[in-house]
Amino acid sequence: MRSVSLLPTMVMLASVLASILVFGLISGCGDDDADAPLTPAVLSGSWQSAACETWPVGEQTFYLFRRFTFTETTWEIRSEVHVDEVCSGVAVVNRFGGNYRLGEPIDDMPGGYNGDFDVDYVFVTPMNDVMVTQLTDAACGQQAWQVGEEQEVAKACPMIPPPATCDTQYDIVQYLDGQLYFGAEDLLGDLFCEPEHRPEEVQEFAVERAQP
Repeated sequence: MRSVSLLPTMVMLASVLASILVFGLISGCGDDDADAPLTPAVLSGSWQSAACETWPVGEQTFYLFRRFTFTETTWEIRSEVHVDEVCSGVAVVNRFGGNYRLGEPIDDMPGGYNGDFDVDYVFVTPMNDVMVTQLTDAACGQQAWQVGEEQEVAKACPMIPPPATCDTQYDIVQYLDGQLYFGAEDLLGDLFCEPEHRPEEVQEFAVERAQP
């Protein structure tokens, strides 16, 4: 199995805690919410990537499959980082979330809203021995790493800023023609830790409402 370098993986996790949420809700026939205003009730539910996603990070390329859970007050993302373009070999799983708030509509963006996403916890699960070694060498975690075992790393990994230093991601959300998109940025760019850093464009990847 091809290895995944830890540094870009953890940089990606740290730099897109909210922007990695970017997704399009592809509505099916008879979706009554397709043209409704975006509200927490519309957002609530389970979602997943429509397909394996290709994310360039520096000179490397990562392949992600993302799963989301929203209630009317909380959000969570489970981001699987794979080693292949069809997402058949997961190397590490990142899980993080917290509370969120939808703000006012954005005047110059149809279906656009400001969205503030708190990051209250960050968990990482290595899924192979390579990632166990890399997480150990990076001094992440509070105990010995094991394949398939999750650890909280928000306060126990030098490469991830603790929630106290960036506890809210100031993002944008666009709900248009039954599709939902979150803010775009370079994966090696700055975090959305301040309202003035809120992105101005949305990303491209699609996520479908998960079927029961």
